[in-house]
Amino acid sequence: MKQSQFEFRAICIAAAFLAGCGGSQPPIGAPGTSWQTSATATHAAHGKSWMLPEASGEDLIYIASNPTAVLSYTTGKIVGTIDTGGDGVCSDALGNVFFVSSDAITEYGHGGTVPIATLYLTGYAPSGIGCASDPTTGNLAVTYYDFDPSGAKAEVAVFADAQGTPSVYQTGIASQFCTYDDEGNLFADGYLGNGAAIAELPSGGNEFTVFPLTQGIGGNPWSISWDGKYLSVEGIAHSSVRFSRIKIAGSTSTIVGTVRPRGKMVHAAASWLWGKALLVPYAASNATRIGFWKYPKGGKPTQIFTHKDFGERITSALGLTVSIAPSLVRKH
Repeated sequence: MKQSQFEFRAICIAAAFLAGCGGSQPPIGAPGTSWQTSATATHAAHGKSWMLPEASGEDLIYIASNPTAVLSYTTGKIVGTIDTGGDGVCSDALGNVFFVSSDAITEYGHGGTVPIATLYLTGYAPSGIGCASDPTTGNLAVTYYDFDPSGAKAEVAVFADAQGTPSVYQTGIASQFCTYDDEGNLFADGYLGNGAAIAELPSGGNEFTVFPLTQGIGGNPWSISWDGKYLSVEGIAHSSVRFSRIKIAGSTSTIVGTVRPRGKMVHAAASWLWGKALLVPYAASNATRIGFWKYPKGGKPTQIFTHKDFGERITSALGLTVSIAPSLVRKH
């Protein structure tokens, strides 16, 4: 069975971390992809970011690729492109969007086309993966690997108020993605030995605690989200994805439920959980699709956006986020 590039990247990083060998290479990302359509070719030909003026007043889906495509949340129509790619993407409560790539994090305002800030990871040869915003403080956490001559170190950088030089913590696992809960506790998922695990940095703490997951999660640990009650860990296999709802109590972690989106989702990438809506980018017929499912119900998708909605057929998407319009009253 052919292995997805996303799975391959995760396994390679975990192997480098666990082996502790020198000379490791940075994570392997998906190949660059063009999002040009007849409506956007003029803009893209000059390599410029662009956005429809009306886009700033609605919720937007940012799909991390190269460049990034920006879609209307309600219609799936492409409303802009950002001439910035990234291995990871996230957004905060104000609608600001953060793109993680190699040693830098680039921030855009909701509907904006010019970066409003650039943050830098520290270390010998850092390579970023994913990010999350703390709803209680505005801090930005970024998971990354530092490839120095002694091996690969799995670390998390926390930028206070999404600014300045970060505080850096080692997770103790081969970490992948991260999330905050509603009390400001930070969680990262990844590998511990041959199994999955979660590491927690309590709000105000200075050290991660590791929680092995003795129950299977249905594939490689990928994105992690806080669903308002439990942690939700995405487990990806070649043609399927499922989400394990995990309770952390004392020194143990327990899977208390499983969300199973129905459908053949080849090469699923990092998902985004927004209230009761679960968004997953995946491949079908060599083109990217964005599926919507009810959370935690799962089952059949409630909506699917395809290239017929957003234009050019593509072969990869590394992840997505929903950027909320600050002017709108939130319903999620």
